[in-house]
Amino acid sequence: MSPAEAAARAARILKCPKKEQSSERALLATGEELAVLLHHPSADVLLALLDNPALDETHVCCCWKGKPFPGEILEEVARRKPLLKSYRVEAVAAFHPHTHA
Repeated sequence: MSPAEAAARAARILKCPKKEQSSERALLATGEELAVLLHHPSADVLLALLDNPALDETHVCCCWKGKPFPGEILEEVARRKPLLKSYRVEAVAAFHPHTHA
């Protein structure tokens, strides 16, 4: 897939007409679609991604490190014990600028 095709596909994924459809896609997304949805502006979609079995520590660390996320997303990551088994994820949650001290 060329970069132009990838960009067009990403734009289609992010422009789901309804937030509910985006949240449903977030639960089942894999691969490239999952990576694109990690940049979705909706907190509901990001929360749905946390329930996606394909989401792993690499996704969390690479896409959320230093990115301004709502506090509720970071708090939910902190509640997810399987994600916090990873030191990398724990460090991202602890040192994120929007994490409460």
